[in-house]
Amino acid sequence: MTSFEFPRNSRLNSAADFDKVFKQTDFKVSNRFLLLLARKNQEDHSRLGLIVGKKKLNRAVDRNRVKRRLRESFRARQTNLQHLDVIALVRNDPKTPEDNHLSMQIGALFDRLIDISSDADCPADRT
Repeated sequence: MTSFEFPRNSRLNSAADFDKVFKQTDFKVSNRFLLLLARKNQEDHSRLGLIVGKKKLNRAVDRNRVKRRLRESFRARQTNLQHLDVIALVRNDPKTPEDNHLSMQIGALFDRLIDISSDADCPADRT
């Protein structure tokens, strides 16, 4: 059974961890309000770092809602995100009052990241 916890070892904790991903990004996916940067790691699990700035989302309620949705999507897909350090960077206000719509957008980005990272791990024969 899959555990949907978000323990400390599943997070990018230090500035050095964030710098590694920023300096050597292996995968990048984005939409108009969110950017996901990912880098392969040497851990036996994937880790997530969140950057949600006050300039982008003024109200703490909105920042916390976006962070909750990001963590939820990451937890649901972390078995498919093998050995990746992921940074989620909020670019703009999503301007969507419905949590379902926000969750679908975030989930679609994580699914694209899974697709491109798995394609890189086992390249298919393309003719």
